[in-house]
Amino acid sequence: TVKAIEVGDADPTVPGEEIWACLSGWNDEGGIESNLTEIYKQGDQWVTKLIFQNPTALVANVRIGELWSDHIGNELIVAELSGWFRLLYYQDGEFKVEDIFQSDTISGQSSGLEGLAIGDFNPLNEGDEAIVTGYYNKVTQLIEVDGQVVDDLAWSKDVVDPRLEI
Repeated sequence: TVKAIEVGDADPTVPGEEIWACLSGWNDEGGIESNLTEIYKQGDQWVTKLIFQNPTALVANVRIGELWSDHIGNELIVAELSGWFRLLYYQDGEFKVEDIFQSDTISGQSSGLEGLAIGDFNPLNEGDEAIVTGYYNKVTQLIEVDGQVVDDLAWSKDVVDPRLEI
Protein backbone atom coordinates (compact mmCIF):
# COMPACT_ATOMS: atom_id res chain seq x y z
CA THR A 1 0.00 0.00 0.00
CA VAL A 2 1.23 3.51 -0.79
CA LYS A 3 0.74 5.79 2.22
CA ALA A 4 2.46 8.97 0.93
CA ILE A 5 4.46 10.18 -2.05
CA GLU A 6 6.82 13.09 -2.72
CA VAL A 7 8.84 14.21 -5.75
CA GLY A 8 12.19 15.99 -5.40
CA ASP A 9 15.95 15.69 -5.65
CA ALA A 10 17.49 14.09 -2.56
CA ASP A 11 19.81 11.56 -4.22
CA PRO A 12 22.89 13.20 -5.79
CA THR A 13 23.72 10.00 -7.72
CA VAL A 14 20.51 10.23 -9.78
CA PRO A 15 20.14 13.00 -12.39
CA GLY A 16 17.03 15.11 -11.79
CA GLU A 17 14.24 14.45 -9.34
CA GLU A 18 13.21 11.15 -7.81
CA ILE A 19 9.90 9.78 -6.54
CA TRP A 20 9.86 8.95 -2.82
CA ALA A 21 7.12 6.61 -1.59
CA CYS A 22 6.08 5.45 1.87
CA LEU A 23 5.01 1.83 1.35
CA SER A 24 3.49 -0.61 3.82
CA GLY A 25 2.36 -4.20 4.11
CA TRP A 26 1.85 -7.02 6.59
CA ASN A 27 4.83 -8.62 8.33
CA ASP A 28 5.20 -12.31 9.22
CA GLU A 29 3.67 -11.74 12.67
CA GLY A 30 0.49 -10.17 11.26
CA GLY A 31 1.54 -6.60 12.04
CA ILE A 32 2.55 -3.72 9.80
CA GLU A 33 5.97 -3.15 8.30
CA SER A 34 6.77 -0.11 6.26
CA ASN A 35 9.52 1.53 4.26
CA LEU A 36 10.69 4.55 2.32
CA THR A 37 11.45 3.63 -1.29
CA GLU A 38 13.20 5.70 -3.95
CA ILE A 39 11.84 5.37 -7.51
CA TYR A 40 13.38 6.86 -10.65
CA LYS A 41 13.61 6.32 -14.38
CA GLN A 42 16.94 5.13 -15.83
CA GLY A 43 16.76 4.88 -19.60
CA ASP A 44 13.55 3.01 -20.36
CA GLN A 45 13.50 1.17 -16.99
CA TRP A 46 12.08 2.11 -13.60
CA VAL A 47 14.51 1.58 -10.73
CA THR A 48 13.44 1.14 -7.09
CA LYS A 49 15.71 1.28 -4.03
CA LEU A 50 14.79 0.54 -0.43
CA ILE A 51 16.16 3.49 1.56
CA PHE A 52 14.74 3.00 5.07
CA GLN A 53 12.65 0.28 6.67
CA ASN A 54 10.62 0.13 9.87
CA PRO A 55 9.70 -3.52 10.55
CA THR A 56 7.05 -2.73 13.18
CA ALA A 57 5.38 0.62 12.42
CA LEU A 58 4.01 2.67 9.54
CA VAL A 59 6.19 5.27 7.82
CA ALA A 60 3.31 7.68 7.32
CA ASN A 61 4.71 10.66 5.40
CA VAL A 62 7.79 12.02 3.60
CA ARG A 63 8.90 15.49 2.49
CA ILE A 64 12.05 16.85 0.80
CA GLY A 65 13.77 20.15 1.55
CA GLU A 66 16.91 21.98 2.54
CA LEU A 67 16.74 21.95 6.35
CA TRP A 68 20.37 21.48 7.34
CA SER A 69 23.02 23.93 6.11
CA ASP A 70 25.90 21.71 7.33
CA HIS A 71 24.84 19.11 4.75
CA ILE A 72 25.04 19.69 0.99
CA GLY A 73 21.79 19.09 -0.86
CA ASN A 74 18.25 18.33 0.17
CA GLU A 75 17.27 16.14 3.09
CA LEU A 76 14.30 13.81 3.49
CA ILE A 77 12.09 13.94 6.56
CA VAL A 78 9.74 11.15 7.57
CA ALA A 79 6.97 10.93 10.14
CA GLU A 80 6.01 7.56 11.57
CA LEU A 81 2.99 6.26 13.42
CA SER A 82 5.53 4.97 15.97
CA GLY A 83 5.96 8.64 16.93
CA TRP A 84 9.44 9.02 15.44
CA PHE A 85 10.48 11.98 13.31
CA ARG A 86 13.58 11.11 11.30
CA LEU A 87 15.94 13.07 9.04
CA LEU A 88 17.61 11.23 6.14
CA TYR A 89 20.50 12.56 4.07
CA TYR A 90 22.95 11.23 1.51
CA GLN A 91 26.58 11.07 2.63
CA ASP A 92 29.58 8.83 1.88
CA GLY A 93 27.72 6.77 -0.72
CA GLU A 94 24.59 5.99 1.32
CA PHE A 95 21.57 7.47 3.06
CA LYS A 96 22.11 8.15 6.76
CA VAL A 97 19.22 8.27 9.24
CA GLU A 98 19.07 10.65 12.23
CA ASP A 99 16.38 10.16 14.89
CA ILE A 100 15.36 13.72 15.78
CA PHE A 101 12.57 13.15 18.33
CA GLN A 102 9.75 10.85 19.36
CA SER A 103 6.38 12.39 20.15
CA ASP A 104 4.54 11.54 23.32
CA THR A 105 1.17 12.26 24.83
CA ILE A 106 0.43 13.96 28.14
CA SER A 107 0.23 10.49 29.70
CA GLY A 108 3.73 9.66 28.41
CA GLN A 109 2.65 7.22 25.69
CA SER A 110 4.26 7.31 22.24
CA SER A 111 1.94 9.04 19.80
CA GLY A 112 1.75 8.75 16.02
CA LEU A 113 3.07 11.43 13.71
CA GLU A 114 1.61 11.99 10.27
CA GLY A 115 1.36 15.59 9.06
CA LEU A 116 4.52 17.13 7.54
CA ALA A 117 5.39 20.36 5.75
CA ILE A 118 8.58 22.20 4.81
CA GLY A 119 8.78 25.93 4.20
CA ASP A 120 10.25 29.24 5.29
CA PHE A 121 7.54 30.06 7.85
CA ASN A 122 9.70 31.27 10.77
CA PRO A 123 10.90 34.85 10.19
CA LEU A 124 13.51 34.48 12.99
CA ASN A 125 15.30 31.70 11.10
CA GLU A 126 17.04 31.98 7.75
CA GLY A 127 15.98 29.26 5.31
CA ASP A 128 13.44 26.48 5.55
CA GLU A 129 12.02 24.77 8.60
CA ALA A 130 9.84 21.69 8.93
CA ILE A 131 6.62 21.31 10.85
CA VAL A 132 5.17 18.01 12.07
CA THR A 133 1.98 17.02 13.84
CA GLY A 134 0.06 13.90 14.63
CA TYR A 135 -2.14 12.46 17.31
CA TYR A 136 -0.56 14.15 20.33
CA ASN A 137 -2.20 17.60 20.45
CA LYS A 138 1.03 19.40 19.50
CA VAL A 139 2.62 21.03 16.48
CA THR A 140 6.40 20.77 16.49
CA GLN A 141 8.81 22.88 14.47
CA LEU A 142 12.08 21.30 13.31
CA ILE A 143 14.76 23.91 12.96
CA GLU A 144 18.52 24.09 12.61
CA VAL A 145 20.27 25.42 15.71
CA ASP A 146 24.07 25.54 15.96
CA GLY A 147 24.51 23.05 13.13
CA GLN A 148 21.95 20.51 14.42
CA VAL A 149 18.31 19.92 13.52
CA VAL A 150 16.28 20.07 16.74
CA ASP A 151 12.61 19.98 17.70
CA ASP A 152 10.85 23.04 19.10
CA LEU A 153 7.24 23.03 20.32
CA ALA A 154 5.24 25.52 18.24
CA TRP A 155 1.73 24.87 19.59
CA SER A 156 -0.01 22.57 22.03
CA LYS A 157 -3.48 21.99 23.38
CA ASP A 158 -3.97 20.99 26.99
CA VAL A 159 -6.20 17.98 27.38
CA VAL A 160 -8.72 18.04 30.22
CA ASP A 161 -8.68 14.26 30.60
CA PRO A 162 -5.65 12.30 29.26
CA ARG A 163 -7.93 9.34 28.54
CA LEU A 164 -9.58 11.50 25.86
CA GLU A 165 -6.28 12.30 24.20
CA ILE A 166 -5.94 10.81 20.75
